[in-house]
Order: sequence, then C-alpha cells, then structure tokens
Amino acid sequence: YLPELEISYFEPAELELIYEADPANAATHRFLANNGIRRGEAIRLNRKDVGREEMRVVPGKTNKGRTIPLSEGAQDARDRILHDHQGGDPFFAPVHKDTWTSRFHKARVRSGLDAGTFHWLRHTFISTLINDRGQSLPVVKELAGHASIETTMKYVHIKERHIREAVAGLNL
Repeated sequence: YLPELEISYFEPAELELIYEADPANAATHRFLANNGIRRGEAIRLNRKDVGREEMRVVPGKTNKGRTIPLSEGAQDARDRILHDHQGGDPFFAPVHKDTWTSRFHKARVRSGLDAGTFHWLRHTFISTLINDRGQSLPVVKELAGHASIETTMKYVHIKERHIREAVAGLNL
C-alpha cells in the first residue's frame, strides 16, 4: 500500500510538452523552471542581474536578495531570451504579470496536460532539486529565497517512484 500523493509539479517530459506547445514563450517558461524564482522576482530582473553563470535576485517577498547559479538549462533559456528581446532593461520583454500566467495556462492546455499552474514551475524546481538531485533542504531553502525550511518543505512533493526508489536495492 502506498499513500495517495498530491502531485503539484511537472516531470521533465511534461515540461517539454509545454515548451513545444508554446515556442514563443518556451524560453521564459524554461528559464523559470530552471531557477525557481518567483514571478514577481522575474518581472523585476534587469539585464545586469543575469550574468553568464549566475543571477542576482533583488530582495522580494522575504526582503532577502540572493545569488542563484544558472544551470545549463537556465543558461540556454537566458541566451534565447536575450536573442528574442533585443532591447534594454528589463531582462524580459515588458508584459503584465497576469499575462505570464495566462500564456502558461494556454500552453499547458495545448500540451494536453490536465493539471498544472504557472507556480508549479517553482514547485518543480524545488522538488526536483530535493527528490531527483539529492540536494539538502538548507541548500534549496537558500536557492528558493525562503525564510524558513518549513516553507521549503511545503514545496517538496513526492511521487510513488520516489518512495520505491528510496528502498530499491536496500539490503541491510
């Protein structure tokens, strides 16, 4: 018997479906999935904040700024965003915050996925770091910009495969 699990994040294959369903906004979605920043933090990014290997997030919800190393996926998305948005600041082409959510929702529906929200990109980043990459809660807390580990724990979701993988091959 395994417990019913609430799924509140995307698997990599599901993200690819979303990216394919909306090529015009795929780089933005990919960038956010690969660094887990909040929508409000992303909207405030300027070009000088996003370097080749890291990004400086200005103080946001918790009044805590942070530096996030950029993964390969985030770097690729950053390059596409900079190519597509030739102007100056901000980093992303100016658009209302609700437009980001609406575009993501439409892409998710076109992808054929039944569930998922824009905020799930943040949940995906955090859950993936802990469940699939074995990162510690304190490290992920800092990357997410949370004030407490308890908040980070709310973003960690497990799937049945995580439970099975935890004991696979265990022979004490």
